[in-house]
Amino acid sequence: MYKREISIDLIKILASFAVICLHIIDIPNTLLDQVVYYLSGCAIPLLFMTNGYLLLNKDKITLKRQSIKSLKMLGIVFSWCAIFSCLYYLSDKIWINPIESTAQGLVQKGPMWQFWFIGALIILHLFLPLIHKIFKNPKWALILTIACFVVCFGVDIANVLFVALDKPLIQSYVPQTFRLWNHLAYFLLGGFLGKPELKEMIKNEIKPWKHLIILIILSVVIIIYQIYMGSHYYGTTYAEFFYDNFFVMAWNVTLFTFINRLELRNRKVIKVVEYISVNTFGVYAMHLYLLGLLKLTFDYQAKGFLLWVPVFVFIVGQVISSLLRLNRFTKQLVTF
Repeated sequence: MYKREISIDLIKILASFAVICLHIIDIPNTLLDQVVYYLSGCAIPLLFMTNGYLLLNKDKITLKRQSIKSLKMLGIVFSWCAIFSCLYYLSDKIWINPIESTAQGLVQKGPMWQFWFIGALIILHLFLPLIHKIFKNPKWALILTIACFVVCFGVDIANVLFVALDKPLIQSYVPQTFRLWNHLAYFLLGGFLGKPELKEMIKNEIKPWKHLIILIILSVVIIIYQIYMGSHYYGTTYAEFFYDNFFVMAWNVTLFTFINRLELRNRKVIKVVEYISVNTFGVYAMHLYLLGLLKLTFDYQAKGFLLWVPVFVFIVGQVISSLLRLNRFTKQLVTF
């Protein structure tokens, strides 16, 4: 029987909130924007690591089950696209084909582009039986993980050379959905970090205060590195171009393991965390449109980073998601 881990719920909540911060700032200008933006860059790596943590340590994975799961995810994306099409038609009298917007959204295009992450997850789920089988063999799991790391670091180093030759960054040629070398690297990392023996080793060998110091130092390093490279060398500040970097990967692992070792004992707090965590996908699905509605009355991007904006969007998303979960039909929109 699956035992819920409250620390993983905390990671999901952090990742969900960080996604909102990423899309609020978009292009960081002030120092505060840059610091918050690059700290929020943990969102996508943490989500892939969480999925790997939960899925790769299961006893059994079948193609039938993962295919059904993939179809369900596809259905959820189509449902959100259909809702958007209806609302857009009511407001602008223009019909957007939901099938087309679904296909576009899964590859980070069109009005529902945030669902590229679901597109990447669908691919991982379809290959999960094979990945899981490899992962169960320690030797081949290590070989596959090292191979993914080699590709990630190779891409990061090649980017430096590409810019020197006045060429676009490698990732710009590949939609985020299909940057599988990177997704798989974080996915496998999450799987390794979910192994009980490794979790115990980290807890026993690294004292919490040392773990925190390492996290703070790496946080400073990755902020300075990304600000400099993004603004002064790459010519683009998007966090997605740094996911292959060694320091960024080390920071994400340190952040994940630090939160994963936290223990909450108060039952009321645990219940609240569990409840919020269940609604995080709903927040992810809706956050861009809540931001769009907010921007109709308040240009938050012109003011620099304002903490109340992501907090407001997160809370509203939580409330709407909770309401949708009250009905067994609408519940399907916010759970998979």
